[in-house]
Amino acid sequence: MTSKRLFLLLICCALIPGQDFACTRTDASGHKVKSRQTTSSSLAEQFEKIKVGMTEKEVIEIMGEPKHKEGNIWTYALDRAPAPGEQLMIYQITFRDHRVVRKQIIGGPDATGPGITL
Repeated sequence: MTSKRLFLLLICCALIPGQDFACTRTDASGHKVKSRQTTSSSLAEQFEKIKVGMTEKEVIEIMGEPKHKEGNIWTYALDRAPAPGEQLMIYQITFRDHRVVRKQIIGGPDATGPGITL
């Protein structure tokens, strides 16, 4: 998935006013369970722990299940609209042979709005 397409997907989801997105995942037995609450700072701290060479299992232990998987790229982001003056980040991890080969942070939706022309 291109960064532009991912950005558009996330901004559409994040900017729906008044929506509270529930974070759920399915455990090994097939039951839906709520994911732990993640904040911008905790997501950044978790992402910082990811190192090149880690296995997919190690990444899941640190970051949890990704919000989106496309091929060998896993994406993590918050499921909320940004606060005024805040820009949400998109965290991407790329795997090769089930091991981390690259990680990057991409600027996501922000709450600055369109420029004002006077």
